[in-house]
Amino acid sequence: MRRSAATLFAAIIAVVPAVTSLAHEFWIQPSSFSPARGSSIGVQLRVGDGFPGESRPRDPNKLVRLFVKGPQGEHDIPGQPGDEPAGQLACKEPGVYVVGYRSKQTLLTLEAEKFEEYLKEEGLDIIIEARAKVGESQLAGREHYSRASKCLVRVAGEAAKSSPTFEQMLGFPAEITPQGTDPTMATVGQELAFVVTHNNLPAPNVVVMFFSKNDPSHRAPTRTDDKGVVRFTPDQPGMWMLGNVMMQRAAKDSGSEWDSVWASLTFEVAPAPTSKPTTQADENSK
Repeated sequence: MRRSAATLFAAIIAVVPAVTSLAHEFWIQPSSFSPARGSSIGVQLRVGDGFPGESRPRDPNKLVRLFVKGPQGEHDIPGQPGDEPAGQLACKEPGVYVVGYRSKQTLLTLEAEKFEEYLKEEGLDIIIEARAKVGESQLAGREHYSRASKCLVRVAGEAAKSSPTFEQMLGFPAEITPQGTDPTMATVGQELAFVVTHNNLPAPNVVVMFFSKNDPSHRAPTRTDDKGVVRFTPDQPGMWMLGNVMMQRAAKDSGSEWDSVWASLTFEVAPAPTSKPTTQADENSK
């Protein structure tokens, strides 16, 4: 007897090796950040301790929504359980497409030392202090976490030149959103600004990690200012990821002490423009 697609998918998931608990970066990686108009691209979900990570199939047990906000409005990205890539995005019109992924909550329990290490790594000093204040520093940490990931894709064309879509928010409880300059049109050496929000409010003095796909060992933790804005200047071309963890006390009887949202944003930066070599004809024209 043939097994259903859902049964087969469950069997596949059961044998996939688990990623270590601290390898929590999760991001959207499209098959192209600059597809041609009228084309379709794969929307891949990846997880790991930074690049390159491992691809994850579409999992209805974890997925709340996979969708896009762009020139054609907002709509879900279709797919079937077990699909890898997790979905296909049709790029029919020029402009910026903001792809969003929202997950359900998952319970994570870490022994005290590892939980404190994780909090320190993510710059969650306020949580470390809160645990110490009530005598929890030597206790295991129980946390319900969820993921809120975004990706920026640009389809070239006349209407795309002034597209403001890159600044639009998706309504996630934790979110990283570009400000002022469109990262999809940025080049190496150009300063970029992003606002980090938690529960729709700017989040000051929180850590954001910057990851470069071309140099996985390159990680630059930076704190937001008093307006929740973080700035950085990419020093190499290619794919970049920003990651951030926002945490707060969980509701009583929730089964954990903490609720967190792990946010990420991915985009691609172009090489710096090169100056045209001086020729003899140029010299003669002076």
